[in-house]
Amino acid sequence: MDIRIGNPLDLKLLKNPPRDCEMCYSWVWNAPITREGIVERLNGFVEAGIKALYILPLPKDFRPERLRTFLDPEYLSEDYFDLVSFAMREAERRGITTWIYDEGGWPSGGACGHTLRENPDAAFTLLEKRELTLECDQRYKKRPDSVALYDGRKRLPDDFISSRNHTYTEYYLRTFIENGSRIDNTSETAIDTFIENTYEKYKDAVGDLFGDYLS
Repeated sequence: MDIRIGNPLDLKLLKNPPRDCEMCYSWVWNAPITREGIVERLNGFVEAGIKALYILPLPKDFRPERLRTFLDPEYLSEDYFDLVSFAMREAERRGITTWIYDEGGWPSGGACGHTLRENPDAAFTLLEKRELTLECDQRYKKRPDSVALYDGRKRLPDDFISSRNHTYTEYYLRTFIENGSRIDNTSETAIDTFIENTYEKYKDAVGDLFGDYLS
């Protein structure tokens, strides 16, 4: 199908789009997964007229304090990829296009803690601020996580001594871990680890099903 801008609208294609242009649904994996369950779900998708979907895995350790999930087998394990492969091949047999979601949970790159465990220096860091009150003649003591002290828009020196009782703004760095979901995406080694643990393993499991283009 030629979908370049400027081509006339084909109403037949609009009403019956090819598989690659079908609405894509999320298939959330947040409970124990079995081959029998996969077949049952796929048959239900066919009955509902679903022609495109992507598997969205939610591992147990994604956000356990706020979102309890029960995915089994373990995310990124050999058994997990075996079931992904089975699901995608069964979907293909039924005429359902499957897309690969980048990882379990989000944001991208963390792979639900797998990347951070292998790259502890790639923890996500936030610049935050807090209020700091100094008394008259009190010297500012910069803490290890501190970046700078400000009075309004004016940056103060690290050895600043307050001339009055006053509340200042201190900017500091906070390492954000939360189950390793967020990482420093500028870290080349961390991203290499993420690609190796996710995309490369998906390629090993179902690479023969990849189309002739990537999106």
